[in-house]
Amino acid sequence: MVVLEVIVTDGVTSQPLSGATVIVQGTYTFTEYTDASGYALFDGYPVPEVVAIGVSKSGYYPHPIHYEDLRNIMLPHSVSFTLIPLSVPPPVPGVDPYVTHMVMSVEPSDGLMLKPTIYVKCTYEYPLAQGGFSSLPLVNKRVDYYYIRDGVERLMASFYTNAQGLSYVDAAYIPQPVVGTTRFIGVYLGDSTYRGCFAEKAITYKKGTYEATVTANPVTFPVPNDVTMRATIRAVTPSGSVMYPNTGTVVTFRVNGSVVGTAPTNLVGEAEFTTNISAVGTHQITVSVATDTLYTGVTSNPFTVTGGPPDITDKVFSVPIWKNAVIKKSYWDATGRLTRYLTGVSVDKLLRVTVDVSMTWLSGDLVADIDLYANGQLILSEGIGPTYTRMGHEIDKAAIKKGDNLFVLIMSDVQPYTWGAIEYLVNLTVNLYYEPTTTATEPEPKDQTPFNLTTVIAAAAAVGIAVLAASTPSKKAG
Repeated sequence: MVVLEVIVTDGVTSQPLSGATVIVQGTYTFTEYTDASGYALFDGYPVPEVVAIGVSKSGYYPHPIHYEDLRNIMLPHSVSFTLIPLSVPPPVPGVDPYVTHMVMSVEPSDGLMLKPTIYVKCTYEYPLAQGGFSSLPLVNKRVDYYYIRDGVERLMASFYTNAQGLSYVDAAYIPQPVVGTTRFIGVYLGDSTYRGCFAEKAITYKKGTYEATVTANPVTFPVPNDVTMRATIRAVTPSGSVMYPNTGTVVTFRVNGSVVGTAPTNLVGEAEFTTNISAVGTHQITVSVATDTLYTGVTSNPFTVTGGPPDITDKVFSVPIWKNAVIKKSYWDATGRLTRYLTGVSVDKLLRVTVDVSMTWLSGDLVADIDLYANGQLILSEGIGPTYTRMGHEIDKAAIKKGDNLFVLIMSDVQPYTWGAIEYLVNLTVNLYYEPTTTATEPEPKDQTPFNLTTVIAAAAAVGIAVLAASTPSKKAG
């Protein structure tokens, strides 16, 4: 189905003509009449074919039959007609031929190396009774088209003007552009009624240029690391117009001059590629686009990224000293106390030490103080409430010695004369941060060996008795 619009105007006044009869004839025949704006609509001609269009109106010369190709028409298609009033005498062959004019259009005209669209508009001067001239379309006249390149003139083809005086050159007859100047010429030779005319247009063809820039992310990074490179490409025509390149234009990505990959541009001239950089130091990233039929290729300025040493994390040992241990202080005890050893500690390449402490009230008075010692050095002293948390508390490395380390947690009541008892649940972890290359192994927490004076005395007494028995002479019966 084709939507055909027909516009009819007065050839002298250029005003729209209403009531003109428009007949479209092909496989089917349809008739419409123009409205006040000189407009007639054939909404949905059923067959895409070449049709004959006739236009007439009382008081005007009928327009010669015009043939219009409705094949491959995707949008509403418009055709314009001009009717000459009967009051204007028709041209008389052989008597004072009318002056004609031709205007040529060649697009694009900026020299970009694309095959152009070429057409001419032909008109003639019709004298008016009141003086002056009316410019009317020169209809159904042959125009010969030539082009001149390297000093040689060549005929392209010949095409006739339509109802609007327009003549188009079929693209198949237009030569491919080459670098340099090409002159296009249209010639109407004239006849006994109309004088001849011509027009020409010179186009200097040259290639446009590509422009390219590149960025990368991240700019600084530890190696090895993936780096995403983004290219932005623009196409600059010979006249200086900046456009997006054709979608799919291939961009080549290089790192330090070596090709790492290619990627096509998207609709807005951007392309991305991700590569892995493993060497420490600065790296120069560039992108390039090759020369093609329209544009000269280009290589971008370099974008610098820097790869640093590998990001090696410190070796960390997190050793629980007390895990859900209960510390209790009663009226009869001066203090509540928890004691434990950390054995097997290495101080070689030890960077820092932190402790994580959390205490939760279980029963008794709510107000207490705690003091935490490491090898006799006070490393934490706080007043605590129902809950207490201290994470990442850094302590002096000197409080940690090679070998065994004694940790003591002491809780004292700030109300020493209360008769109740205070109980807290205790969790304490020691975090030892070493250089990545350390050979230290994870230390172990161990309970303190209890010291029992009675056992020591008994052991000493037993040793003394044994010694005494060994040194006393025996008596014989006499």
